[in-house]
Amino acid sequence: MKSLTLAVAVLVVIAAAVAAYAVISHRGGASQAAATSPASTPQATSAGGGSVARAGSLSDCGSPAVAVVYAEGQEQLAEKMAELLSQQVKGDVPPGTRFCVVPVAGAPGLREARVLPLILVKASNVSGRLAKTLLNTSIVDGWRPVRYDVDAVFAVQVAYHYRLKERPLYHYKAELVVVQGHIPVTRADVKAIERDKAFLDLVAAVAATGISNVTEAEPGSVPLPRGAALPTLLYHSNQNLSAGVPSLKSLGDGYYTLTSVDYSRVLLGRGYVEAREVPVNPPLALLASRPSVGKGSVGIAIFEDFMCPFCARLYNETMPYLLQLAEQGKVRIYFLDLLIHANVKQVVELHRLLDCYYARTHNSTGYLHAVEEIYRVVWRDMSLIQSRRAGTDKLLRDLDNLYKELSKRLNASPDCPEATSALGLGDSLAKLYGIRGTPGFLAWRNGTGFVVVTEGFRTKQFFQKLVAELENAPAATSGKK
Repeated sequence: MKSLTLAVAVLVVIAAAVAAYAVISHRGGASQAAATSPASTPQATSAGGGSVARAGSLSDCGSPAVAVVYAEGQEQLAEKMAELLSQQVKGDVPPGTRFCVVPVAGAPGLREARVLPLILVKASNVSGRLAKTLLNTSIVDGWRPVRYDVDAVFAVQVAYHYRLKERPLYHYKAELVVVQGHIPVTRADVKAIERDKAFLDLVAAVAATGISNVTEAEPGSVPLPRGAALPTLLYHSNQNLSAGVPSLKSLGDGYYTLTSVDYSRVLLGRGYVEAREVPVNPPLALLASRPSVGKGSVGIAIFEDFMCPFCARLYNETMPYLLQLAEQGKVRIYFLDLLIHANVKQVVELHRLLDCYYARTHNSTGYLHAVEEIYRVVWRDMSLIQSRRAGTDKLLRDLDNLYKELSKRLNASPDCPEATSALGLGDSLAKLYGIRGTPGFLAWRNGTGFVVVTEGFRTKQFFQKLVAELENAPAATSGKK
């Protein structure tokens, strides 16, 4: 694990804090946990740090110094935080800097601090890295606080890593508002969010705000940032939550959004929702250059990588149903490249080969049949690999042989400019819609004003729901301004 330190870019600290607890589709094609609990956050380095002093007051710490001010019952958490700081910011503060813990009774005026434990720095010369985390204000006798959100995230990570019962205390409170999507598959499970106390700890920490309760709102009933994907989370409070937390932006009417985290991705990753909504029209002009089957009113674009085991599973278990819908005139399916295994020669060559074949022939059926053949090989070999009856080398040999066979049968070559354009299109659209793994999906019906986005293997039952919901979806309304 990498060491946990405050002296990193602020937005990285905040975004990583939430993302570390999210289940994110990885770029190898499977939806997998980035961490099973917040206890998986980075741990302390062993680089020699100084000792931590227990001081009765801030003045006892002297100067230069780094102090952790704590409330009653937070002693152990504060000491662990100070211990880590003494190890990790030693090079960011002047030589001889003391590290101490101070009860809030010994820090006049801090009983109602935005967050406790509160990290304070009193030094005239700190590194640029550490300076990025400090608020540009002195709250008492020359002591400058670390940004409240960074402070709280650090405290929560320390608490979970060391399995401490203590948590940060927040002076500001807010209602956590789950702004739902327009159709059932993009509506988050609010009850599941309420039950996940560890997740709520992090959601509170990145805003340095205590969560009083969790509620939900319909799209259009509350202000939203422009282009916000749904479902998302907002903070609602009559206090100025942006003070000391620059990444919290006021939307008006007491609503705040966290600009450094896409909560729609976090909710999808945590399994609280099946898909996200992005409020844009589908990229039909760009998709016109790609192979497609069917002529339905619902469009589905599939991002795939020819060595992705979950793509192979999709073709084995779900694709027959999707092709049935295409034959019935209910959906149009587009096929997009998203090279996850871009360093595997056989995979790159197969993608380029089929892209060049389609560019020459515009034969979507022939393209699809070749893709199905590739995934049959991947599905078979992955089963052997999982049962330890074969190694990855067998899959690579079989893909290499299949490439040679398809080259002759399709009379195709991977060397054409259209293949480079096709690979670039898939990568660009994946970035635009926030897709990071395969299989990935875009789905839409013209006129709704949004595109549904999801990742990872999906079942026949999921697409049954999705298609039916899109067919019946009303036009999306814009958020309240």
